[in-house]
Amino acid sequence: MKTAFLSLIFDYTPVLSTFSIFDIGSDKHYVDWEQTQSSFNREYFSEFKRYLEEMLHESQDKDTPISVYFSGFFIKLLEKADEKMIHEIKIAVNNRKLELLGGTINNSLSSLYSQDQFTEEVKAHKSVLKKVFDYKPVSFYNTESIYCNTLADLIKSLGFKRTFAGAISWYMGSNKKDRVFIPKNIQSFNILILDKDNSLFDNPDQKAHFLLFDIKRLREHKGVSRVLLATRTKAKIKSLTDSGKLNSKKLYYIKTPTMGSLNGKTFSSFNGQAMQTNTLDMYYNISEQAGVISDSQFLDLGAASLYLNLGKKDDSTAFDKYSNMMNILNDADLKA
Repeated sequence: MKTAFLSLIFDYTPVLSTFSIFDIGSDKHYVDWEQTQSSFNREYFSEFKRYLEEMLHESQDKDTPISVYFSGFFIKLLEKADEKMIHEIKIAVNNRKLELLGGTINNSLSSLYSQDQFTEEVKAHKSVLKKVFDYKPVSFYNTESIYCNTLADLIKSLGFKRTFAGAISWYMGSNKKDRVFIPKNIQSFNILILDKDNSLFDNPDQKAHFLLFDIKRLREHKGVSRVLLATRTKAKIKSLTDSGKLNSKKLYYIKTPTMGSLNGKTFSSFNGQAMQTNTLDMYYNISEQAGVISDSQFLDLGAASLYLNLGKKDDSTAFDKYSNMMNILNDADLKA
């Protein structure tokens, strides 16, 4: 029988404050927390809460291993929206019914731009997981499953044992049925290759399947319970810790960063437009010139989804969003 490993991703895009040139140098927050919380609450109680309830039911009552990444934004908003849910997640984690994934604090693209800033963001996320859930993660989810060899070294040095990557046939060679690999010259660290379509059925020779669902994909598949119901018909669901038993000495040797997005995103989805490139370059240039920046307001601006939104061609407000972001970044530069 096949083996499946299920991971969930919960992130949320903040609403930025309206920031004019006259606000540069002021104490105005970059994120409009009141509007962000209001928007989150509407979506949480109409949709997200059900997914979390199903996740807890499946992991605790049905003893189904599930791993989950919560971004710092999602945790902060959830704490205010539903403190009881935070408590229930903590119980599941403490009872080892649920594994929390490490990552960057706000699901950023820092792994592509700055190793030092990436390290700071991973440490910030670990700190939040420790504070809120009293948990130390050992499995790592990088934004859109971005991966390359140098990242494996860095992720392991930060205390992790495994991370995800996209399936790239050319690098897998004759090992396409395999899903657990190792990086070159790194011991006790695994690369988990994600299924592209979560079907479980395409390759009968493939025995292990790493499945990743964000909110968008959960919506498409009508929730966590429906996903698990379909998966159980073809596979036994195990924890990511058990993936270590799929011992592999086969290399997944990737020199340049690759993206394992399951939603059709590519690098150009985030930096394919001039407005995206300009803002991303400015954000990481501020970090590079000032050294590592741990200020929470600055880290808020690293969220990849903010730059993804700047690339929508049919958005008539795109330039206004770009101008607003540039004003915020100019303020951040002034204060760095």
